[in-house]
Amino acid sequence: MKIAIKLPDDLRGRVLSFPFLHGLESIMDDLVADEEEISQLHLISPKKDIDVLNLLPFSAFYHEIEDADLNSIFSIHRACKNFKIVDIDLFINLTTALKDATIGKNIGAKKTMGFNEGNGKFLYQQKVQRNQILHFSEQYQDFLKKLRLDVREMRPVSSRSLPALYPDWNENKYTVINLDLVDGEVNEEWIDFVDLFVNKNFVFMCSNVEKDLQRYHVEGFIKKLPSKNTYKFFDYTSNIELGKLLSYAVAFITTDSPLFLVSTYCGCNTFLLNEKEDLKNRGSQYLRGELRNFDKSNPQFSEGNSFNYGKIFDELFDYIEEQTKVELSD
Repeated sequence: MKIAIKLPDDLRGRVLSFPFLHGLESIMDDLVADEEEISQLHLISPKKDIDVLNLLPFSAFYHEIEDADLNSIFSIHRACKNFKIVDIDLFINLTTALKDATIGKNIGAKKTMGFNEGNGKFLYQQKVQRNQILHFSEQYQDFLKKLRLDVREMRPVSSRSLPALYPDWNENKYTVINLDLVDGEVNEEWIDFVDLFVNKNFVFMCSNVEKDLQRYHVEGFIKKLPSKNTYKFFDYTSNIELGKLLSYAVAFITTDSPLFLVSTYCGCNTFLLNEKEDLKNRGSQYLRGELRNFDKSNPQFSEGNSFNYGKIFDELFDYIEEQTKVELSD
């Protein structure tokens, strides 16, 4: 059976669809009527952050769409002409956009499936009633129930095994901090945090600025840090390289960013300084890594209109010290 899927446009939605993709891949062979029939999974995604699909632990064909092709049903139609997708048995649209719904017709899918909302619903032969109260991953999971009634309960999933970015990761354990900016400069609260440690390894990145400015901000910040620790800059240009980094990290610390989902998918213990992330509907419940949520709306972690960095840093310090302590030999 050959199935094509239009994935969500943004990185957050794409990672939240991974539990569904894992579940679909696990039943693909069961959906094949003829033993000699070939099973193929085709994933259609905007070009931006399409590399995150390489974290999936199974094979699929990836088809990228340029930003300009996402403008309308006409531009999508032109893009589909360039796809090498033929003889598709089923097309599933994970978005509610009409332009995405037309992909099924454009690629000549024998059957089409999508959410029962928006103008695109008229193009589907099978419709799924979308329950927006549910977590996003659970909403996608309802497509599986349309394909097979006895689909097992959702379980947390994780990325494929990745090679380590730093070969000495076990001897020199490191913590990754995704730095945030305040008034255009790196938040100097992190200077006080790093100053708590001695002989620790930190890797800094800054994902919320343009790629050509990341090094400028991070290296300027490193110059302000005490010399009693070791510091590295991670140039965030690839989700694959990020996965290699996070899969072996002691922890990943970040403010609001969809990267907390990438991190938990890679199995990394993740600490989120959360100003506005909706974890009820878009959290990491179905991804393998542990998530500690420092929610700004929780008085325990806030002070006025700001984070209570002292309280947060105490907890982070204890965790990192415990995970990186050196066992003394007899």
